[in-house]
Amino acid sequence: KMSRVASMTGISSLTSEWQFAELGGGLYSMVPWEERLSGDGKPSRIGDLVVAVDGGKVPLVLRERNNVGHNENGGVKWEVIGTAYAHGFMDGLASQWAGDGKLTKRDFALS
Repeated sequence: KMSRVASMTGISSLTSEWQFAELGGGLYSMVPWEERLSGDGKPSRIGDLVVAVDGGKVPLVLRERNNVGHNENGGVKWEVIGTAYAHGFMDGLASQWAGDGKLTKRDFALS
């Protein structure tokens, strides 16, 4: 059984807090999910963004904030839902893909 393999390999705690997701463009990711709600985060959901932040060590899951207005430049405000694992982002591939035009660089106003 898969649960036995997870327990034997020490990844059972990982699988209790993360779920597999396929991102736009066919990228694969592990993102926070509902069982993680131990008071220290929110589950990810469809519509959230997984972003590689300049200077960051791991990708972040961001969600558009509803009913909180806009930032001083008229842009949408975003909140950090948690961290993610996105295959390829962890080793700098996101920067290379942004340079190649496969990913888009943009600014986010966090609240």
